[in-house]
Amino acid sequence: MWTLHLDCFSGISGDMTLGALIDAGVDPRAIRGALDSLGLPITLEIERVKRNGIAATAVTVVAPDQEEYRFLPDVEAILAKGMLTSRQRDLALAIFRKLAVAEATVHGMPVDKVHFHEVGALDSIADIAGSAVALDLLKVERITCRSVPPGSGSVKCAHGLMPVPAPATAVLLQGMPLAKSPVTGELVTPTGAAILATVVNEFTDQPAMTVQRIGCGAGKKDFWEQPNVLRVFVGESTSSPTADESDTVTVLETNLDDLSPELIGYCFEQLFAAGALDVFTIPVQMKKNRPGVLLTVIAPGDGSAILGDDSVPRDGHLRHSPAHSDS
Repeated sequence: MWTLHLDCFSGISGDMTLGALIDAGVDPRAIRGALDSLGLPITLEIERVKRNGIAATAVTVVAPDQEEYRFLPDVEAILAKGMLTSRQRDLALAIFRKLAVAEATVHGMPVDKVHFHEVGALDSIADIAGSAVALDLLKVERITCRSVPPGSGSVKCAHGLMPVPAPATAVLLQGMPLAKSPVTGELVTPTGAAILATVVNEFTDQPAMTVQRIGCGAGKKDFWEQPNVLRVFVGESTSSPTADESDTVTVLETNLDDLSPELIGYCFEQLFAAGALDVFTIPVQMKKNRPGVLLTVIAPGDGSAILGDDSVPRDGHLRHSPAHSDS
């Protein structure tokens, strides 16, 4: 099984992820082409640097400063007009939605009303969209990650001085094994945490695999304690998951007709809070030519966490189908 292992011993950010994947062999021309199609005033600069003697690829997004905030629908509209494949667009959207849900949880507001501050900036959009394109081009079947060191101390952000990990980052890191680090400062950014929360199938310090490629992505800071790089290993897993290691997920779907976007956004929040692994909508045409949406929920196990007790109907308008996954 073609596997990607994220060795984030010095943390992870969007630009570190993109740099590491390019260093591991992803063609930067394909990433530049995808980002150019978004129609944003951004340029991707790629260079070889050293961090504490370790050679790595550094990615810098050159973009003008913009003062206005963006909301999730604004970012979705930007990604929709780009020439990304459906897999690339869906992955980028999933990462942004993870971020939106985390911010909504922290600030106690609907997902669609959350201001994307730093994460809605042009460089962050490029980092996330570029990483989604790179991960798709790498064509790995499984992604693993070591324990995550978030760092310590405090970080200055749009809402003032915040403890490390920052509130949204802390929400995204829930359920992940954390590690200590000798570095004082922010090692995991909200973007980096959202990427981990979206793509990682298993957390393990080192999977059994035959490594074919190694990539190193450089962070912006240069620590004296350790190299500030994200290292990735790409190769073949020496053993495939057994039947005992497979998971069961349930796909729940229902058609929604004549509902305001605010209600659908609130529904997203409640479903994720109830334990949904992913939630997304697809535009559909209802009877009498009314526009509607197909709401799809991927729930763990038999879906009981989402469905509640047995009084909830599992047929008719609501369809549910168990699916097996090796992730």
